Amino acid sequence: MRIVRDIYGLPQSEKVANDLLKKRLAEEGYFEVQHMSGLFKHKWRPVWFTLAVDDFGIKYIDEEHQDHLLKLLNKYYEMETDYNGELHCGVTLKWDYI
Repeated sequence: MRIVRDIYGLPQSEKVANDLLKKRLAEEGYFEVQHMSGLFKHKWRPVWFTLAVDDFGIKYIDEEHQDHLLKLLNKYYEMETDYNGELHCGVTLKWDYI
């Protein structure tokens, strides 16, 4: 059997989707940190991000590096971007700095 598309409810769907995402990220220099599942960084760009189910939280220096990641993700996935960082993994965040 060969899985061509994701099948809702299929137990293997999550792993197949995660493996594909990691492959796509790796092609652009991103990798998952060895001892921290869901934490990714780039080989040389100052950008780190967390992935929890379908939420990304991005830490970056200079918008150029953030844009590189967002452009890559937008190439393959439909997504919404919250530049204020007010909601992550269902948690409402209030930032007290500019």
